[in-house]
Amino acid sequence: MSRYGLWAVAVVALMVLTVVVAFARQMLREQRSYLVRSLSHAILGTVACVGAAGWLFLPAFIDLVSSLAWSVVAVSAFLVVVLIIQAVLSLVWWSDSDPDPSARSPWLGTALIPVFVSGYLVFLVVFVMSLM
Repeated sequence: MSRYGLWAVAVVALMVLTVVVAFARQMLREQRSYLVRSLSHAILGTVACVGAAGWLFLPAFIDLVSSLAWSVVAVSAFLVVVLIIQAVLSLVWWSDSDPDPSARSPWLGTALIPVFVSGYLVFLVVFVMSLM
């Protein structure tokens, strides 16, 4: 199995473990108020943090496309478009958020979610290009 396949398996295993642990943690609470909100925050935090590791495949992307100048421009433009779409989505997320009043700069976490989640896209592009 390639390193890309191993990373994908590790991500899937982490996501399954995250859901199980987060659900068990919520069930162990004495008062289960805001259960869905707490569960979704925990899972989204893990999804974003694991996705950030996908950006480590960017050097592999550069190596794969170094000989094909047109593909660098095309894939880079695609990544920029996806980041712009996710930035617009983060505005929607921010309008729906209800941050803790005592939190310092809660907008920063919401603004970084698209960047972190885009790591999955970087990995996916490298994985698909390595199969060709």
